[in-house]
Amino acid sequence: MNWVEIKKFDEIKLAGVRVDGEMKNNSPFEVTLSDAAGNCVKARKGTYGELEILVPAPPKMVKRVRVSAKIGGVEFGKDFESSYAAHEFKRELDDKGLEVSETEVEVLE
Repeated sequence: MNWVEIKKFDEIKLAGVRVDGEMKNNSPFEVTLSDAAGNCVKARKGTYGELEILVPAPPKMVKRVRVSAKIGGVEFGKDFESSYAAHEFKRELDDKGLEVSETEVEVLE
């Protein structure tokens, strides 16, 4: 099979694949291929001319302290960055006679 260089990204025809890209100096510099499920891969020219193949980074998770309580049969929760702030809020709710729990959770940053 012979290959030719594209001049525009709409020249790429792949069934079920969306093609986006960036041109620099009338040449393809970066191309992103996405499927219907939202999966994608990016290929681009690296700093020294090498080909970089990239996939999305996993989401960054952070630890929080969640204080949960029930009010009138409805449960709600509030996340805190520090244990101290969570303990203070929990104490306030305890003082009001509410059913309160405190757990460590991981949430998206």
